[in-house]
Parts: sequence; structure tokens; C-alpha cells
Amino acid sequence: MRYSLSKKKTILLGAIGLFSLSLVSCGSNVSQSVYAFDTACIFKLFDAEHAYADELGNYLKKLSGYCDSYHNYGENTVYEINKDENEGKPIKVSSELADVLSEANIFTYSSNGYFNPMMGKLALLWKDCLEKKMLPDNEEVKTLLEEVKDSHYEVDLMKNTVTRFGKAKIDLGGIAKGYSLRYCNEYLKEKNVPSYLLNFGKSSVSVGTYSDGGPYEVALTDHNGKQKVKISAIKNTSLGVSGSTEQFAEIGGNKYTHIVNPKTGEAKAQYDMVCVVGEDPALDDVMSTAFMLVDLDEAKTIAKKYSLEYVFYKEGSPLISSDGIHASLIEQ
Repeated sequence: MRYSLSKKKTILLGAIGLFSLSLVSCGSNVSQSVYAFDTACIFKLFDAEHAYADELGNYLKKLSGYCDSYHNYGENTVYEINKDENEGKPIKVSSELADVLSEANIFTYSSNGYFNPMMGKLALLWKDCLEKKMLPDNEEVKTLLEEVKDSHYEVDLMKNTVTRFGKAKIDLGGIAKGYSLRYCNEYLKEKNVPSYLLNFGKSSVSVGTYSDGGPYEVALTDHNGKQKVKISAIKNTSLGVSGSTEQFAEIGGNKYTHIVNPKTGEAKAQYDMVCVVGEDPALDDVMSTAFMLVDLDEAKTIAKKYSLEYVFYKEGSPLISSDGIHASLIEQ
């Protein structure tokens, strides 16, 4: 991908494989990358101690292990909750994981059901089929979707236990990074660090101010490098970005993605990219994924209810953005 870095405050970032990432910031005091949630989590802190980034990095690696649905990081994890033999049993977890799971239940309602943490089996099925460029069996999709509808979990925040009911499995992929980003924001505020940039996997981003106290500019470039979505005057806020430009498969003339609709079991998105901007990174993370599946009018209604700004991008269509965000589409 070709691009010009004419401004020191420009961020070129990617959403789920949509585009490349480049962070340009001269004179930052701390620059660190930590591998967590199966991706690189990048810290850039101005006028801050290295110990802050180290502490946040340790937190991310710990929470990543707790939230991992598919790898065994020991007891007190989502992996443990998901075991068949643990269905209906209260599983002791960390206070952090109990809180994430509690929030995920709340966001299921906030998103009108387009985010659902019980989608683990369906997500794995579609991932495997996309890699093979084949559609899953309709009956298998229906069976797993019925499992989702018949399953839930309950969190006891006093005892820090989680009990899963039903056959469906938990997957926190749509909230874990955003939740951890929220924690990092609160931590940096407590440490009086106003200038920073946090980029977790190119899909969950949070910024304070730039080193000179000014805003950042975000540039989102599509997979073929022909168009770039520019968002200006970004500071003291967070962005959740979801996309389907790269993680998809063309099958039978239709485009299928890695984002599975909890209501239909299908893996079809309405947009190539959605960016949500708001004060809560966890909510931004959830809604950017949910909005990939939602009709525009319903998305606008949800965004208004939770005071969210948004950008919707679909190749070959006009850019759609809310009034409170400075977004433009630039041909490369």
C-alpha cells in the first residue's frame, strides 16, 4: 500500500485485515507492543513512565488468557467454562473475567441482539468454511443457531462465578479488546497521562491528545489501496472498527464474512467497514461489529441512543457518516 505521511499526527490503521497500520508520532516517551488477544497491542505514551506501559501490557496478557475460548490457559477461563462437562456448573473466575462476561450480557440487549457472546460454535464453523471457500450445511447452521437461542450464562459478581446453561459456547471476540482498552484509558487518566495513542489489533483504538495537546487524524485505507476514509480532529475518544474487506470468501456469487449474524446464523455483512466513535471503547467495539449486520436506520437509532458517532463504508457507494464526525472519502 502506498501512502504519504505529511502530518505527524496521522494514524493509518486497519480493521480486521482491511488495511495496513502505521503510527507516526515524533518524540513519544514510551513506545511498546504487546501480543495479546491474538494480535499486536501498541502503546504510545507521551510524558509517561515506562512502568505504565509494562503494567498495562501485563494486564492485557492476563485478560487475554482469561477470555480465550479456544486455547487452554488453565482454570478460571472461558475455555474452562465452555467445557461440555461444565455445563450447568458454577465456575470460579477472576473478577476481571466476571465483569467482562457481565458486560457482554448487557451489550447483547444494547445491540438489539446483533451482538451475542454465545456464538462460539457458529463462529468456528464459518471460519472453517470460509477457509475452504465452501458454505456450511444449512441443517448444521440451524442446529447451532437453535443452541444459541436455548443457551445463556449467569454471572455472580459477588462470588465471581459463571454458570453456562445450554450447548452453545462463549466467544468474547467482539468485546474483549474494547473492554481492555477501557481499562487502559482509566488507568492512564489515574496516572495523569493526557497524551497517548493505544491501538489494539487495528480494530480497537483510543487516543488522548497528541504530544502537543492537539488532535489526531485517522486514515482508513481499503484492501486495494484505491480509497481512503479520513477522519479528522480525533482526540480524547475511542474508535471501534470492524471490516469484511479481507476476511471473506466469494461463494456462489455472494460475499460471506467472518462476522456471523446471531439472528440468522448467516455470515453476510451489509458494509465493507464500520467505524464507531464514542467514549466507551467496549461499547464501540461491540457496536462496530453489530452495525456490520444492521440496517442503516436501526443502526442510526442505536447510535443516537448511546451518543455514538459512526462511519459506514461500502465499496462503490457514497460514504455515510454522522453529523458529529469529520469524515471524507479520498480516491488514492
